[in-house]
Amino acid sequence: MSELHKRNLKETGQISRAALAWLRDQNLPNTPICYHVAFELFQNPSDDFKQIIAAVDGPIENKLATIEQVYRQYIIGKLDSNLSQFSERIDDVACKTLVTVSNTNEKLKDFSGNLEEATPVLEGTSEDAKIKVIALLLEETKKIYVYSNSLEDRLSDATREIKHLQQEHMAFRERAYRDPLTQILNRAGLQHEFDLISLNESMYPMSVMMADIDYFKSFNDEYGHLVGDNVIQIVATTLLKQIKHSDILARFGGEEFIIILPKTSLQNGLIVAESLRKEVSALKVKRRDTAEYLRQITLSIGVALLSNSDELIDCIDRADKALYRAKNAGRNRIEREND
Repeated sequence: MSELHKRNLKETGQISRAALAWLRDQNLPNTPICYHVAFELFQNPSDDFKQIIAAVDGPIENKLATIEQVYRQYIIGKLDSNLSQFSERIDDVACKTLVTVSNTNEKLKDFSGNLEEATPVLEGTSEDAKIKVIALLLEETKKIYVYSNSLEDRLSDATREIKHLQQEHMAFRERAYRDPLTQILNRAGLQHEFDLISLNESMYPMSVMMADIDYFKSFNDEYGHLVGDNVIQIVATTLLKQIKHSDILARFGGEEFIIILPKTSLQNGLIVAESLRKEVSALKVKRRDTAEYLRQITLSIGVALLSNSDELIDCIDRADKALYRAKNAGRNRIEREND
């Protein structure tokens, strides 16, 4: 794990602990929407955002309604606004560059026309006239030289702006596609990564897994939400280490994960799932505050096969049903989809 990734996890953990403490104080459930709003509150809130959150009060139904409103207005709305502003800036740079190129084309046409007009004069006039024409051409050449330097500066500025926009776009996409707690993909990131590979026929078949941490609620009840958060982070990191770079891992819900294995048959998917299950069940995790070992962490996993004629959501549904059977069969096991 890189130092940058470690710092990101540490900072995320600090924000997450503050967010969870706030949810407890407000007697709010740790649902994805509530958690996202609480996380934003301690990450980078606007004054309006903080003011509305400060007014959260009353029965739980009223609090949840306010949280839903804040989520749609300040989180989903902010993503839409950022995308719109980003698009406008790209359009602005593109327009300026096109104008610059168009102006340059006109200047070059004028210069070419002057050369064509001067050619017969140079061929059939007196020496004095030739000298005057040459002086005129030198003057026009100087203008083109000055303009070309100005063009180079403007294009350099445009290049720097485009690079800056590319960096902003990458950072924005990371925020939009990453789960803040684990730094792995969220649902939007999962769909984006799948869309990138889904049109490539060579990627099929794919194995799709739905994995769920067994008895996760009891971790929260027994050790507290901060430890529960830490368990989710550790499981996510463990899964990420065990899969290939070309595989896709995403946090799908509270303690649920989706794993997509391109170019993988159902049988091989089951083998990978069993390997992941064993790896997680072998974890030994200590509490930071007391140094005591947590009880065993286990996963139940459902596995389904995705063909190029399938919809991803349908395959996830089949994997989810297989996961449900694994839970009912005793947990800490894998199940495949029904034939």
